[in-house]
Amino acid sequence: MGLDTDKPETGKALLSFVEESRIPLLTINLLQALPKTPLWDRLERENRLVDDEGRDSNVDFLLPYDQVVSSWKKCMEAAYEPEKLFARYKYQCEYTYANRIRVPVSPEKRSWANIRRGLIMLRNVFWKVGVFGDYRKVFWKFALERLRKGDIEGLLSSSLIAHHLIVFARAASSGQQNASNYSLRLRGATVPAE
Repeated sequence: MGLDTDKPETGKALLSFVEESRIPLLTINLLQALPKTPLWDRLERENRLVDDEGRDSNVDFLLPYDQVVSSWKKCMEAAYEPEKLFARYKYQCEYTYANRIRVPVSPEKRSWANIRRGLIMLRNVFWKVGVFGDYRKVFWKFALERLRKGDIEGLLSSSLIAHHLIVFARAASSGQQNASNYSLRLRGATVPAE
């Protein structure tokens, strides 16, 4: 978010796309200009680079900065709302992951060490999210359906990533997480981005 083509309704359009496409794992970022890139060079010519570590972006957006950041936070909060996120993962498990080409499991991967590791992960997810999570009702609805279908892989992979996304989005929408992982590292860049 924060592109020159953005409009006040861009956030709503983005959330509409998320729901229609049913993509569970997506990246919603604020525009960040990286050194030694054409974007950086253009914004530098236009005098639109901002050197302020207190901001979530180093770009002087065409829309008001606070409006863009507020829209980003609302999008993060809405896109990673547990009910909506697990509904998108359910769709992926049933219609996308189910149609993947099955690769034979090698004997190395079928080892007792890997089975033990998987059971520990399952126990930890059940405990951390299923018992202590504030969205445990949504989690159990998803988890029990995956278990009934014998889809432990879908349960584990979806739940682990969903938990990370929910925690990150909550921190981002409350202002505890910066919108860009690059902003604090910009000054140290010495090579062109590739």
